[in-house]
Amino acid sequence: MRLQKLSFVRLQMKVLLYAVFLMYFTVDAFSGESAILKKYRSSVVAHWSFNENRSVIVGDSSLNNNHGLIQGDAKNYSWTSDSIEGSALSLSGNAYVQVENSSSLSLKSDFTISCWFLSRDVKSKSKIISKRNLDNEFALYLIGIENGKIFGGIGNGKEVSLTPKDAPVAPGVWHNVIMVYEYTARRIRLYLDGKKVSEKSSISGLFTGNAKLSIGADYEGMTDYFNGIID
Repeated sequence: MRLQKLSFVRLQMKVLLYAVFLMYFTVDAFSGESAILKKYRSSVVAHWSFNENRSVIVGDSSLNNNHGLIQGDAKNYSWTSDSIEGSALSLSGNAYVQVENSSSLSLKSDFTISCWFLSRDVKSKSKIISKRNLDNEFALYLIGIENGKIFGGIGNGKEVSLTPKDAPVAPGVWHNVIMVYEYTARRIRLYLDGKKVSEKSSISGLFTGNAKLSIGADYEGMTDYFNGIID
């Protein structure tokens, strides 16, 4: 999974958060990195490759040290070779990954989130990634699944914009999801498996507060647990 301060062009990576304009590339965070990742390293907010295949720590290979810690009952999570590359994390029950809040995760402009996921239960409400808490449920960014459809959203502390829940997600199949937020254009775009599936004119502004980031749950691990594999 990746998160970066960027607007987005082309898809296919592990969980990542960006903050600039991104071209497609892949990388194994523990055996090396691509030239493109090196070039845009300062804009990578977080990159969780899920290649540890051990322990309860999910390492972040960006410069921001946004490392995650697996939460929940040990019986509800496991490392698996059923992955896009290397290993991946299988979640069920109350298991999720928690990342402590940091200034780098409190995004205030353009960003892109990219993730590979396989859901075993697409009918139940779940979150792939979420940053919000009960102190201010309108301060957020998230990607989730509800009634078999995928959606994304952002909040400014007072109100929320969610993309239409139009695109179906097949259970037991690997999917790549990308959410792109354009601050100036006030627009959210959602891509699934390389195709734009929804778009939403967003509210003005972006504010994500002091919430911890959850991978595989919502509201800092309180609800909407993801049942499947994240890579």
